[in-house]
Amino acid sequence: MIPLLSLSAALACAAPAPAREPTGWWTGSIQFGPQAVVAEGWLETAQGAVQARLSFPALGLMNLDFVDQQDPEALSLSWAGDHGSVRLKGDLEDESWSGVWDWGPASGSFELRRTASTPPYDEVPVRIASGGVELAATVLIPSGEGPFPGIVWAHGSGGIGRRSLNYVREAYTLAGAGFASVIYDKRGVGDSSGNWLEASFEDLAVDASAARAVLAQQARVDASRVGVGGISQGSSWIAPYACSIDDGFAFIVAISATAVTPTEQHLWVVRRRLENAGHGQDIVEKALQLHRRIDEWHRGIETEGLEAELLEAADTAWFATALIPPPPLAPLSEWARSWMWFDALPIWRELELPVFCAWGARDDIVHAERSASMLRELLGPGSETHVFPGADHVLHLADVPPPAPVAPGFHDALVSWLRRTLR
Repeated sequence: MIPLLSLSAALACAAPAPAREPTGWWTGSIQFGPQAVVAEGWLETAQGAVQARLSFPALGLMNLDFVDQQDPEALSLSWAGDHGSVRLKGDLEDESWSGVWDWGPASGSFELRRTASTPPYDEVPVRIASGGVELAATVLIPSGEGPFPGIVWAHGSGGIGRRSLNYVREAYTLAGAGFASVIYDKRGVGDSSGNWLEASFEDLAVDASAARAVLAQQARVDASRVGVGGISQGSSWIAPYACSIDDGFAFIVAISATAVTPTEQHLWVVRRRLENAGHGQDIVEKALQLHRRIDEWHRGIETEGLEAELLEAADTAWFATALIPPPPLAPLSEWARSWMWFDALPIWRELELPVFCAWGARDDIVHAERSASMLRELLGPGSETHVFPGADHVLHLADVPPPAPVAPGFHDALVSWLRRTLR
């Protein structure tokens, strides 16, 4: 008689291992609260492990590299992010993979099916020569003959690269809808040369223009239907500036664009920080007045008593929240002076291109309603403006903890406008 333990071991050895031949493009959904959120991406086997690059466009999570957890009972993949790890675990059949996913306290079911043997778009690495620097870039071109319209994506502020989620979100979403894009590492980021901390707005606009030329040269891209898009700094100042120096752009996609100078926009940031911290309007106005006085000092205007006011304010509980520089004040660098007072409104007035604008009503970085009102008066025929309720600066729902969905209807409105405008 075979001992029970030995019999169990024998049966375990005889049981077939979970299927591990998932190579292909998979699409489906995850159940996220009451809604089904699209999930899609590429799975393949390498060295005995499954590798996956998955995207969840409605959550703004694009091209996440998942790692095989080597679970003997099911296919379990995980990705580690800033707000914890995402895990998908389920049964992998010939053409389907279904089970449960979790991300911290959030969880639900998922189901994906293999829908193609190749991705719905090609990713082409390119190099962009611009103003003495070389930018590392990726061109996304939908599968098919084309020719396809295209978009150059200008960066927001800071060191942004091709893997920055809020920068690449629209590029990959639109690639699946029939629109080519070029995304690139900002100067001094990733594999690009140069230094974005020394780049003026003009330099960054020249970069966008150089990227347009590279995108327009692609065989399956329609050079006459290439526009420029961006978020925040990219949409507020770089995109219109690029169009003013390059008449090859056909349209603009402006996400969370301000209609004022960087200095004025900063005052809105200060206001919202203080209000969110619970300070009253008397404190808010006092802080804003100090910022205006500091701005006058930088401009060379007489500001008698400013140093004493700063010393007094430095002892208050709200000083750090208000982002006021501690005394003594230091002069601005030449780099900062190149963009602090840049006014794009004269450029917007001269542009005759169709523009798609989108803001979140809960934006703490840009005054959405004011910017929408100002730009509506300047934009030409065929333009649209949208303010999405409950959405923040990057158009995620503000009151939902990560992973927060992108504002419902935003991507649908953008795709619909592009198709009407570029048909």
